[in-house]
Amino acid sequence: MASRMQSELIVYEGPVQDLVVDPTPEQLADLLVGRPLSYWRQGSGEAALRVGRRPGDARKIAATIMGQDGTPKAEYLAGHPQLWITQPEPNAFFVIWSEKTWWVPYDDSRSEAHVMDERCGEPFEVPCSCLVDGSYALEIAVHFARTCQRLPTLTWVPWDDVEPEDREE
Repeated sequence: MASRMQSELIVYEGPVQDLVVDPTPEQLADLLVGRPLSYWRQGSGEAALRVGRRPGDARKIAATIMGQDGTPKAEYLAGHPQLWITQPEPNAFFVIWSEKTWWVPYDDSRSEAHVMDERCGEPFEVPCSCLVDGSYALEIAVHFARTCQRLPTLTWVPWDDVEPEDREE
């Protein structure tokens, strides 16, 4: 498995744009599974791990998080994978690994159909077949922070391949 370049950094951005630069596994454990469900009910309701840009790096920026004083708090590099995480229910996480395609963990042995979440303030049905528990969410996040890759011990499928009856369009 390829490792990310040493000059790159990973930035954790929480639901209210709380930023942690190059989070450790212990910090990720606290941020993802050590927080109450109410943490995931504030702000955007999502967290992300993204490749940040170090000062002096001239590569193209995909997005910038601005501070209240108008200066950049974080700049994210274009063309790199991102990991998006929500917690629609206690100990149930929905994770999206995205580059050009959205990839989600998939386990078709789950019998429940959906849980409700919100995306950008709108109701969003998450297929239970795409949820992982807190230990897997943490393992996925730690692996991404080290490699920028999907965790190879899980089955990942493109979001568009999840059966329509398993997801809301």
